[in-house]
Amino acid sequence: GDVHGCLEELIHLHEKAREEHNNNQEFDYVILVGDLVNKGPLSAQVVDYVMKKQLQQENWYAVKGNHDLGALREALLLAGA
Repeated sequence: GDVHGCLEELIHLHEKAREEHNNNQEFDYVILVGDLVNKGPLSAQVVDYVMKKQLQQENWYAVKGNHDLGALREALLLAGA
């Protein structure tokens, strides 16, 4: 959880966890628990990366956190929805 827009760190931690804890194999499930966006510089890229992983592997799940919901709310307000 709490990726906060840090794409490189997310990728690095996922790779390290696979190498050190799963014999360099993909995990059965990858579950991200909230706050993909906000503080880091690459929030949109993190969302894009996770969505691509969800489409490619179908074993990545993300729960929206308070920062994600706030960003979504702001985007909808800007779009006039």
